[in-house]
Amino acid sequence: MLSLRRIRDPYSANWILPDGEIRDFLSNNPLVFEAEKGEVQLTAAYNNCSDIQSHELDVTSPTLHIPVDTAYIPKNETYILNIEASDFTNYTWKSVPDGYADLPSPAGIVSVTRPQQAYLLNLTLVDENSCTVSDSVFISFAFDLFIPNAFTPNGDGIHDKWIFHHLEQYSEFYSVDVAVFSRAGIQVYEGKGYNNGSVVFDGRNGGDDLPIGTYYYIVKIGPKAITGSVTIIR
Repeated sequence: MLSLRRIRDPYSANWILPDGEIRDFLSNNPLVFEAEKGEVQLTAAYNNCSDIQSHELDVTSPTLHIPVDTAYIPKNETYILNIEASDFTNYTWKSVPDGYADLPSPAGIVSVTRPQQAYLLNLTLVDENSCTVSDSVFISFAFDLFIPNAFTPNGDGIHDKWIFHHLEQYSEFYSVDVAVFSRAGIQVYEGKGYNNGSVVFDGRNGGDDLPIGTYYYIVKIGPKAITGSVTIIR
């Protein structure tokens, strides 16, 4: 809040805010506005004389950033929220519905367990000047990853690629790497960052169609590995 004591009439005066907005002094003394960093000027004129006074504002507030909008948490796992938070003196967690907001200070490691139901988690930071900032993340349970045991890369547009169901709920947080081997143990496919799109197994090795039959895979999701078999049918 900025103010100026009125001295004499007649005069004219205006405030000039950091964003260029002009406010009449008579109806805005003291001046109250949503502060932002920059210069506030007061221009005053009396008869043929004029003057400009300025005041530099250096506004500080807490900083907060939750880098994901939705966190899908697999069964029997926890998820680490890598929150960027600083310059705060107090914090408040809230969840919708209630019951999921018993979490520590965002200045440390914040781990969230897999919920029984999805919920919205909101974090508000407050600094010593009572300035606030908020951010939120949607917490949900990840569906089990489904890896088909067969696909038909015959060019008819149906099941031509080996598509993992619910993969996006895992690949958003982990690197998913896939390796496929023949019965003889020869690697016929490798896909790092498997995403069902630009990185996907289409039943070929070096551009050549693989023979029909059963192949064996290792799917690595972060620190875990899933093994099994997949059959190519044409």
